[in-house]
Amino acid sequence: MEEQRLHDRIVPVNLGNPNNGGGAWGTQVGLLLCPSDGPRDTSIIIGTAALGATNYTFSYGDRFDDLNRDEAVLPSTAGMRGLFGVKSALKTSQIPDGLSNTIMLSECTRPAGFGSGGIVRAPNSPEANYMSFANNPSSCLAAYTGSGWTTAASISTRHRSVGTRWNQGYAPLIGFNTILPPNRGVCNGNGMGGNGVLPPRSKHLGGVVAVFADGAVKFITENIDYGDLTGSISSPTSASPYGVWGALGSRQGGENLRFNP
Repeated sequence: MEEQRLHDRIVPVNLGNPNNGGGAWGTQVGLLLCPSDGPRDTSIIIGTAALGATNYTFSYGDRFDDLNRDEAVLPSTAGMRGLFGVKSALKTSQIPDGLSNTIMLSECTRPAGFGSGGIVRAPNSPEANYMSFANNPSSCLAAYTGSGWTTAASISTRHRSVGTRWNQGYAPLIGFNTILPPNRGVCNGNGMGGNGVLPPRSKHLGGVVAVFADGAVKFITENIDYGDLTGSISSPTSASPYGVWGALGSRQGGENLRFNP
């Protein structure tokens, strides 16, 4: 990243809550912005500082609940399904589905907005996040029309939308999951909660770019198979109910799959 000076500002001191922006937390890292999504919106403000944004998100696999809970206390029926989680770390040996078959990073679109201040609601645009259905993939899919949401009153505040803070580890701010396919609507419960239906999004026609655990960069079509949205996960090692897309997110589901875009 070549951001040693920023790293050195963050590591040795307690800079307070990154919710507050400012200082190192509000620094914009240019590498984290995708040119296709336009410039950073500096009107999204916490306190007196614009938030440092990002267009790149981390895979939480094919689960949508308890995303912000410590891995040590996650329910045994689900557990950590993707490559990232709270207070967790993985070795490559802990990805038995295969590095080339397990998704690691992808994209998000930052929320459109108007006016100033983080509490201003975003307009009813495709990039807007939705506060409802953060634990209901089927309802989240149905509420999104492709050009916006069926109920604009449920739009999340912009400063609690995916992509608005590179520095804060809440899953609905910096994560995605492999449940709804790419470029569908994001239902994130207003950002700070532990639930979220978080498909990756981009301005690229027809899908998103993703990085797999072996470092390969591939294009994921928005028409990828996503299985049964009413399905459930019985254990950390059970196969994903969400088709090919869900299988790419699970690191140990045992799905006999090799993804060839």
